[in-house]
Amino acid sequence: MNRFLTLVVLVTILVGVVRSSKCPLQEIIENILKKCNFSCPVDGGWSDYGGWSDCSADCGGGTQTRNRTCTNPAPAFGGADCDGEAEESQECNKSPCPINHQLLPVWPGDFLWHSAGIPAGYHCIQILETADPHTWNDNYFCWKAGRTNPGFRWSSAGPISGMRCTQILETADPHSWADNYLCVPHWSRYHFKWNSAGPVHGLSCIRWLESADPHTWSDNYLCAQNGVGPY
Repeated sequence: MNRFLTLVVLVTILVGVVRSSKCPLQEIIENILKKCNFSCPVDGGWSDYGGWSDCSADCGGGTQTRNRTCTNPAPAFGGADCDGEAEESQECNKSPCPINHQLLPVWPGDFLWHSAGIPAGYHCIQILETADPHTWNDNYFCWKAGRTNPGFRWSSAGPISGMRCTQILETADPHSWADNYLCVPHWSRYHFKWNSAGPVHGLSCIRWLESADPHTWSDNYLCAQNGVGPY
C-alpha cells in the first residue's frame, strides 16, 4: 500500500510538471490515474456574463449589474476557485430627469436636515460617510414631498462627473471628509456654499448636525441664496 501511495504522489507531481507544456504524456498519465479511481484537480473557469439587470433609475443616473458563474468548468477535486468578481456594475440612464421648475423646492423653507432617518412628508438623499458608516448611516438631506426632485446626488468618493459639486468638508476631521461632495445638475439654480465654522453671512443656511457627534458637527452649515428654487 505504501508503494502504491508513493506511486500516486510521484505521478501527481509529474502531471503538474507536464500540464503547462500540453505534452501528450499528460493524457496518458491522467487515463492511468482514472483507471485507478484517481481524479486530477480541475481549476474553475468563468462562464460568460449574463444580461444586464434593469436600471435602478429611469433617469438621472442609476446602476445595473450582470453576473457570471464559476462553472466553466466548476472547480473539482481540489482545484482552484475562479479568480475575480462574479458581478460587475455600470452606470445607466444618466440623462437628466424632466423637471417641472415651477415645483422645485424653495430654499431654505422646503429643505430639512435630519440625523435620524427619513422624516415623514419628505423625500431625501442619504448623506453617508463610508469611512464612518456606524455614525453616518441615518443622516439625510431632504425636501418636502410634493415638490420636484431637485436632482441632488451625494458622493463620498470625489466630485461626480457631469455635475456641479460642493465639497462638504469637516475641518476637524479632514482625513475622512476630504472627498465628500453634494452635487447638483449643471442647470440647477441652487448654488451652495459650505462652511464648517458657522453660517455664511448674507446667505440662508441649514445646519447639518450629527447628533452622535455634536462637538465636531455643531457648526457646519450648507448655505444658498434665500428663495432659490422655482422659476
